[in-house]
Amino acid sequence: MDTNKRKPADIGIPVAFGVVGFFFTGGLSLAAGNTVVTSIFRGAVGLFGAFFLGYIIRVALKTFVGSQEDAHAEVLGKHLDLLLPEQPQKKGAKSSNEESEETSEDISAEFVPWNSNPVSAKDKFEEIDPEKLADALRHLDE
Repeated sequence: MDTNKRKPADIGIPVAFGVVGFFFTGGLSLAAGNTVVTSIFRGAVGLFGAFFLGYIIRVALKTFVGSQEDAHAEVLGKHLDLLLPEQPQKKGAKSSNEESEETSEDISAEFVPWNSNPVSAKDKFEEIDPEKLADALRHLDE
């Protein structure tokens, strides 16, 4: 699962508010008898104002109402469900004695104890010759 996935920018509400604000302000300005250039300029100011208002509304909705994706992302990675070999595979499953015996046999058949390899426990630095190490350091100084 890719945790670095980014969600697309959620600016649908502010854009909708901006478009409606542009046409509403520009239309009222034209209806008031202003020139087309003045109406377009006032429509652009209305667009920015309505976009900002829509952005504030979007933030308020996310803060107070939230979404299920945010709630899921809040919990994601914080729940650790550990199942021990003695526990049944499913939490809500009703297990009888026969099922318990079968699962314990399956678990014991799968279990292999860890063999500590004495070679891996040996310190790697014990094998290094101090004279060779000193020669290598002298070679680096040169």
